Amino acid sequence: GKKYTVWPTMHLAVAIDDIDMKMTHVIRGKDHEINMERQMLIHKALGMKSPNYFHIGRMKFTDLDLSKTALTQKIEDGTYNGWDDPRVPSLLAYRKRGYKPKAFRKFILSMGISKRDSKITSEEYHKGLDFFNKQILEKESDRFFFVHNPKKVHITNIADYPDKEIILPKHPEDKSKGNRHFKLTNEYLIDKLDFDYFENGDLIRLMHFGNFIITKVDKDTLYLEFKSKDYDKNLGIKRNIHFVPLDAQKAQIIMQDNSKLNGLTEDLNNMKEETSVQFERFGFAKFDYKDPEGRRVFYFTHR
Repeated sequence: GKKYTVWPTMHLAVAIDDIDMKMTHVIRGKDHEINMERQMLIHKALGMKSPNYFHIGRMKFTDLDLSKTALTQKIEDGTYNGWDDPRVPSLLAYRKRGYKPKAFRKFILSMGISKRDSKITSEEYHKGLDFFNKQILEKESDRFFFVHNPKKVHITNIADYPDKEIILPKHPEDKSKGNRHFKLTNEYLIDKLDFDYFENGDLIRLMHFGNFIITKVDKDTLYLEFKSKDYDKNLGIKRNIHFVPLDAQKAQIIMQDNSKLNGLTEDLNNMKEETSVQFERFGFAKFDYKDPEGRRVFYFTHR
């Protein structure tokens, strides 16, 4: 009846599960080769046919701590916020940051299958994983602008611009995704990193907008004069930069080290949670939620 609770050993459980679930082939690490012998003995004793077993070498990280015990301790003592903390090398964390299952599969296949154990550094691992994930995200992700530490640009002759609005593509290759539209005004916001790079007299380009010459620089504003609309590599443009309108939306990007970048994005309309985007000149990020202040919170994926 209910007097006793009996837990089967791992070997009995796995041996019976493989038969119950009609497994024909079992592929696992070579550290389980001796376990195969035990499980086959159980099959034989019960008159069951064993699956075909294949054992492969393990991928060992030289500098990435995958110990569940150690990670659990850091979560419990508050070092990490949970299993989906971006600093934790868990599938939950990678998923939250915007990594795709196909990227892991392609990376593992690129390493090849062998009985020999392989060693890999965290840098090598992420370089390969990011490469395959970027191939996926570049095709899927709409492009937008994110500005950290905004500084103002003022266009003195905006009336000379030939169009009534600025049209920006959502994707450089997939035209079916449509366009974004910015109102034409004489002031926009750019990133401080770009602001500090320029000097009076520089010719710059605001992406998908136009070419401008800097006529004056003060503490918080660059004064620009519109020169031409179309991009021309022969003009000697110092830098092609992104920008957002003055009424841009608040956003926060949580980086891999759990640091937080506050800034502004263009109008993202009714973007759904868990949408991956590419912030041009910054990198890929995944929209997680809106905080109580209405600020969109993203998790940084990779560049």
